[in-house]
Amino acid sequence: MTPTDAVRLLYRQIAMRKEFPLELRVPNKLTASTLDKSDRDKEIESFDTLEQMVESWKE
Repeated sequence: MTPTDAVRLLYRQIAMRKEFPLELRVPNKLTASTLDKSDRDKEIESFDTLEQMVESWKE
């Protein structure tokens, strides 16, 4: 799907539904802070495998 196709699809959904087809929400403070840190490459964790990532959740 091209960006143009995506925009056309969005406009069609708005026309059909008479409203924006997606729920837009403002992130809470924790989420906003986490996204901001990520944008600045701060406090980022990286893993070589999915298993390592899952294992980190147990710590």
